[in-house]
Amino acid sequence: MFIQVYFHKTHRILDYYLVNFLKECFPNGYPADIQVYLKYTDNSILEMMREKADKSPWAKHFLRRECLSEVFVSNPHQLMHEDDSFTDYHKLGWIDKVLRESFPIDSEPLNYYIDQAKTSAAKYQISPSTFLSGETEEESNKLYAIPVKDKHTGTIKPVQEYSLPIKNLSDLKINIIRVYANKEHFTKDNVTAYEKVKKYMKTVDESWKQYVEEMKDIEKRYKEKQSEKEELFKRFQ
Repeated sequence: MFIQVYFHKTHRILDYYLVNFLKECFPNGYPADIQVYLKYTDNSILEMMREKADKSPWAKHFLRRECLSEVFVSNPHQLMHEDDSFTDYHKLGWIDKVLRESFPIDSEPLNYYIDQAKTSAAKYQISPSTFLSGETEEESNKLYAIPVKDKHTGTIKPVQEYSLPIKNLSDLKINIIRVYANKEHFTKDNVTAYEKVKKYMKTVDESWKQYVEEMKDIEKRYKEKQSEKEELFKRFQ
């Protein structure tokens, strides 16, 4: 459900517009007064969007559903290869790095966006979040996502401690990286941002393989030099 609903590509990009709109409206965070805070409902936020749509591109894109298009999406589950020093996480980190070096992702947030959606397939705990800052409460304040009360002891524990299938599912992490680009924005060479990124992404797998081979060669030579260094040290000990 996380992948098909909460992590759906359209859901994620609309969240991106919504969060940035809220940051515009509340640059110092949500109101500290709880009564003032509770006045902000879905309807009131949507009304704020309508009022600001002429000035806020985030509101305009959200309301009109004029969204960036998905160019790339990773597998939902990243693997740690025991026989290889380069994991799926290394590859995704490298993709993020080369994309930011090749495209104005940070300076043109309405034309390019790299999204990361991550969680457990089934949560152990939920953490109240400030949403705007992404900060979470202390560990002691976290709540079990599905609490189960032991009928004999009265102890409350997560459902994972009573169900092996749910525990195994919980240990399976979801980590999805998406790259979005604008189909309507033309770059200096008269190609849309979307087409340019799409063309670049077709070369990524081969470039990654070359990068890994280069890094493995560097690691091999480094180990050889380290071994040589140790031999030199031992020679006249």
